[in-house]
Amino acid sequence: MYKGILGVLPARLRVALLYFRIFKKLPNLDNPKTINEKILRRIFFEKDPNFTFYADKFAVRAYIAENIGEQYLVPLVAVYETPEDILTLTEWKNTVIKPNHGAGMVKIIDNEPSEDEKQKIIALSKKWLSTDFSKVCDEWHYGLIPPKLLVERKITQQNESLRDYKFHRFMQKNGNFKQVLQVVAERSEQGYETVFFDVDKLDAILHSPFGYELTLSQLEKHSIRQILALNEHLCPDYSYVRLDWYITQKKVYFGEITFTPGAGRSQSFAGQFGIEMGKLWEVQ
Repeated sequence: MYKGILGVLPARLRVALLYFRIFKKLPNLDNPKTINEKILRRIFFEKDPNFTFYADKFAVRAYIAENIGEQYLVPLVAVYETPEDILTLTEWKNTVIKPNHGAGMVKIIDNEPSEDEKQKIIALSKKWLSTDFSKVCDEWHYGLIPPKLLVERKITQQNESLRDYKFHRFMQKNGNFKQVLQVVAERSEQGYETVFFDVDKLDAILHSPFGYELTLSQLEKHSIRQILALNEHLCPDYSYVRLDWYITQKKVYFGEITFTPGAGRSQSFAGQFGIEMGKLWEVQ
């Protein structure tokens, strides 16, 4: 019943109630202070049509290849518009299947699946492609992406874990960029095991919302410095953007571009840290 009521409410009221449910206060969109509030303000008032292009995990590949080089792209095996076409795959082992128009939808395939498992993957893919992701968290630009299924080559080696390296990049009033790194390790029942680093001080954790401890290796630090330079060439005209990457034992790979992280409701930005991150978003 609760979800049904929320579904018929005007978008701003619905989002305000969902925000209140998480943070026990209403968001201030007229004079936003926290990064969550500024993200929500962007959702409602910054209707840039290019958000759709950059958020499209398939379309953005051409942009990445042109601006920093195709060597940073995760190898693409196939692209499908119809789930049943996945059956034409000649090799399923060590692939990753995901749609291009949302988040949190991914299937990792380590070994050749049985026929029954393939049918389950097709059913899951149908569910993904029928999902209007703009209705999940009111991020309007995802609803304009033509849904496709991407089959990518798995980029990790056996027994190698994969972390997400999310670079929050802010344009400062002087025209320079300030970047804050968020590293997301394994997921847990308590939430994301995520920590933040000042990119100028990679030996010390800037913030750990769930108390997770993490020390970056020399390989990670070297790769992070490489990525920081590459980020300067991506979406340079935007006041704030999150640029996601993967770091493996062999090389770095571009992940995705996000303009509205967490749909403005991320608990990683709760409390004073959310205010400090909001201060970095100087240009609006």
